[in-house]
Amino acid sequence: MFILKLLIIFIYCLVVFMGCAFKENIDGLLALKSIGEAQRNIEQTLARQDRFFNKLLKDIKDGKIKTGMSERAIIDRYGEPVLSRKSPDNASVTIFLYRHPTQYFSSNKVYLYFDKSRRLNRWEYKASTE
Repeated sequence: MFILKLLIIFIYCLVVFMGCAFKENIDGLLALKSIGEAQRNIEQTLARQDRFFNKLLKDIKDGKIKTGMSERAIIDRYGEPVLSRKSPDNASVTIFLYRHPTQYFSSNKVYLYFDKSRRLNRWEYKASTE
C-alpha cells in the first residue's frame, strides 16, 4: 500500500512538473510553429511563381502572347511581375519583368512593355547567358 501511495505521489509530481515545463516553453513552441508556417507559405509562393513563369515561357514559345492584352489579363494569367517600372525613355510606357523567382542572375527574362492605355505593346525574351 505504501508503494502504491508513493507511486501516485510520484506520478502527480511528474505531471505537475511537466505541466510547468510545458507552460514555460509554450512561447518558444508557438514561435517555432509560426516559423514553420511562414516557411511553408514561402515555399508555396515560390512554387506558384515558378509555375506562372514556366507558363509564361510556354505561352511565348506557343505564340500565345499577343499585343493588345491588358495589364490585368497578364497579371491574372502570369501573376505579379518581379519588377514593374516606368520606362526611362518614355514615362507613358510601363515595363514588367518576369524571371525565375530564385535564380536572380541565371534566369531567362521576359520584358513586357505596356502603352499608356495599359495594353501590351511588345514583349522581349532574353535567354540566360549562364
